[in-house]
Amino acid sequence: MKYLRTTISAAALATTLGSLPLTASASDIGFGVGISYIFGQGPAVGIKAFSDDDANTVVGAVGLDYVFSSSGLRPNIGVGYLGKGYYGDANLGYNLGDGGFDFGVGAGWSDADNKSNNRRNTSPDEPLEPPPQQQPG
Repeated sequence: MKYLRTTISAAALATTLGSLPLTASASDIGFGVGISYIFGQGPAVGIKAFSDDDANTVVGAVGLDYVFSSSGLRPNIGVGYLGKGYYGDANLGYNLGDGGFDFGVGAGWSDADNKSNNRRNTSPDEPLEPPPQQQPG
């Protein structure tokens, strides 16, 4: 039975990580670590991957939580808000420890910032950088 639970947990982790958006570049994916409250289950700790890493944005989220009450893993998917260095989310997950779907909310640290490498600076406070000048040669 323990081998089956380990196999299912590994499959859930692979599914969670495999469901990340394939169209986003690696530099645009955000990550987080935090705590969640699972309604009907209690507290959990987990990791999250977000569809974007820009601060002050609403994002999609996939995660994997460890639920203390059932000693089980809980892959989940939801919607979150990334602030500068923190996140909050609401998610729906499947608890592998007791075999049921449940709803949770969470918060924690994220790597969100406003320094994406794939977007030009459009802030009105900072002018766009001019293109580099070619040296006569």
